[in-house]
Amino acid sequence: MKQSLLITLSVLFLNSPPLFACSYSNGSFCATVDYRKTDVVLMGKIVSSDSNGIKLKVIDVLKGTETRTEIRVWDGTDFDCNGTVSMQASELGSLLDYIVIVLPKISNIENSWDVVGDYRRPGYLQYTPKLVLKNGILKGLIAGDDWATVGNRFVRNALMETDYEKFKSAWQTHSTCGGILSSLSTPTLKNDFTFQNPITSNISLNFDELTPSEKTIEVYNSNGSKISSGKYYTNTISIDMSAQSNGIYFVRMFAKNEQYEPIRIVKQ
Repeated sequence: MKQSLLITLSVLFLNSPPLFACSYSNGSFCATVDYRKTDVVLMGKIVSSDSNGIKLKVIDVLKGTETRTEIRVWDGTDFDCNGTVSMQASELGSLLDYIVIVLPKISNIENSWDVVGDYRRPGYLQYTPKLVLKNGILKGLIAGDDWATVGNRFVRNALMETDYEKFKSAWQTHSTCGGILSSLSTPTLKNDFTFQNPITSNISLNFDELTPSEKTIEVYNSNGSKISSGKYYTNTISIDMSAQSNGIYFVRMFAKNEQYEPIRIVKQ
């Protein structure tokens, strides 16, 4: 499942190849709520799953009206974004998971399984419509900015986790996500990774992680052709570019639960 996201590389890099027309960085959950003004926002537990969707036990309704104790969330419609993006509702979580989610109500039939009045899996490419709740802690891009570039650093300035009851109380106080960031926490500037740019031979990436996670890193040339792909398990990564000609290259990075914003590298 691909994560929901905000800014296309066509805006960030005017010279980027067609491959990156669907590349993106995350918009926050609160930005999603503000954008989807008529959607229901609720906290629920996944109690069943099948080939066409999931069933949620409704625990808290944070926005909108829902009187049912259980609701159906049907699969959405798959779409193309540099490959097929699955819209299976089962990818929202595993059985018995707790999630906080922005849900669009079905008003028109897109697929044979749709039921008007039920819900459809949210497929907002620009945004983050779901947070995960575990052991009382809400996790995900709750509010703030996902990524920003400061020189050759990618940094995160966002609220990524908080106590759910505090989140719920702040929501009730402000009647929306709008004031939650300032109410709950002051976000910290985190240096997630640094990179050298321009380069002469190797692409060098340095990640700031206490426990290095598995990452898949792909390199594309300015024509959109993939020239390198590999899995890495350390915080310091070097990719040999000595055989490549001078020019512009794009690096895409994926971790288990995260897609980093692609970066533009110049080889001289």
